[in-house]
Amino acid sequence: MNNPLGYPDPVWALFRQLPRSGRLDAAADVQTAVATSAAQGARLQLQVRHDPQGGIRNACFQALGCPYVIATGAWLAQWLIGRRP
Repeated sequence: MNNPLGYPDPVWALFRQLPRSGRLDAAADVQTAVATSAAQGARLQLQVRHDPQGGIRNACFQALGCPYVIATGAWLAQWLIGRRP
């Protein structure tokens, strides 16, 4: 995989593949969180869909910023699925 900027391979792979990127349709079982950094111009939006028992059954992200921000959103959305509060 071509990594011209020297990012670590796991970061670059998530940045290039963007697993779980997108958004969930608005519904009562969907929650949205947004984190921003004015200093770096970064924005990360994370959406999760809960199952009836409160666990997370789906997650998506949208991000603007450097490859680290985008890779973090992809990793977090994948990691959250199946987690319980």
